[in-house]
Amino acid sequence: MQVPASIFKAYDIRGIINETLNPEIAYAIGQAFGSQMRDLNETEVVVGRDGRLSGPQLIEALSKGLLSTGINVIDLGMVATPMVYFAANQFMVSRFRVCANKLSVSIFIRGLVSAPPSIFSPSTSNTLWVMFALPDP
Repeated sequence: MQVPASIFKAYDIRGIINETLNPEIAYAIGQAFGSQMRDLNETEVVVGRDGRLSGPQLIEALSKGLLSTGINVIDLGMVATPMVYFAANQFMVSRFRVCANKLSVSIFIRGLVSAPPSIFSPSTSNTLWVMFALPDP
């Protein structure tokens, strides 16, 4: 499997479903992200997704990749973007009293609403945006 370099942007990962992003690639991304988390001594990640039809398959593959590296996954399911950040922040706050050097990590999978018209219609999008967040300590 080859992961297309074109999906990696400065602050996120964007790909077209079943062209440049699929469950196999999501699994590999989960493994890579999980490995980096382990290097930072992180052990948990909050994940969520929007209502796109491809979301369940991608989040499952991503989660399996994370789990394969020993990272615990807190799956919020289908939620709005702010809920993922809120959950990650709440999780960080609850752990802050125990270990002040820990960060909270979140990943959100959602459709990209500003995709070019040639690859999306107003009701569905086959372009996916994977956002990874490591908040400032």
